[in-house]
Amino acid sequence: MSRIVVLAGPAISDYKGILGRNKATLKQISNVLKWLGKDPSGGRQLRLELKNLCVYKVGIYRIIYGLETNLLKIYAIRY
Repeated sequence: MSRIVVLAGPAISDYKGILGRNKATLKQISNVLKWLGKDPSGGRQLRLELKNLCVYKVGIYRIIYGLETNLLKIYAIRY
């Protein structure tokens, strides 16, 4: 089952910031976002207050995301 991948607020500016710096890393992140849309269980579950979110590492960047019914919501792409 494939989910719709949506970039939320801060993730949009994070994505644009990576676009200006490193196109190869941006391509890796884009591929991981497509893959997470198909299999969101690949990330590590966070704990405590963030227990509903997951994180996936791509190079020096961390993709922080959450799952909704048919939606994969990306909250941040940070390093």
